[in-house]
Amino acid sequence: MQSFTSRCALALAATLAAGTVGATAGDAQLARLAVCADSWYEWNQQDPQRMRGFAQAFQARFTQVPKEPAFDPKAPLTVMGLPVLQAFPGSVGMGLGFSLSVRAGFAEARQAMEKQLGRAMQCERSDGAMACELKLGEKKTAMLIAPLQASDRQPTLLGCYYFYQP
Repeated sequence: MQSFTSRCALALAATLAAGTVGATAGDAQLARLAVCADSWYEWNQQDPQRMRGFAQAFQARFTQVPKEPAFDPKAPLTVMGLPVLQAFPGSVGMGLGFSLSVRAGFAEARQAMEKQLGRAMQCERSDGAMACELKLGEKKTAMLIAPLQASDRQPTLLGCYYFYQP
């Protein structure tokens, strides 16, 4: 796998800068997007009405961080049992996709992702981070990235990317 952690460096920086949000409610739709079970990219191409519905629901639950690609939850939120700090509905670093910054250590986030995916991810260490990915189709890859020296309270980024832009 090409230096996956290098490709996600910007996304990791965003997770480390994320704020703190508590968790009380779950969201199955966001989990499905994060593990590539659903794709806003495909909705946009094939089902514009579904995409509009998702966009409206997302905007009702999240507020965009000024001048950033990140969105903060308006109320406490959990996905796959992990507290959500921020959502990135349009990018994963330089990739196009959907990702979430969650308050969970690498091991806890990996376990939650793999349980949701029903399969193990391939992981590697480099550039001060631990990164995992699982190719699910031609244009769908589940990913997870966390700093190597992360505590259980430091953010981890997880999500789905459709493809990387040159």
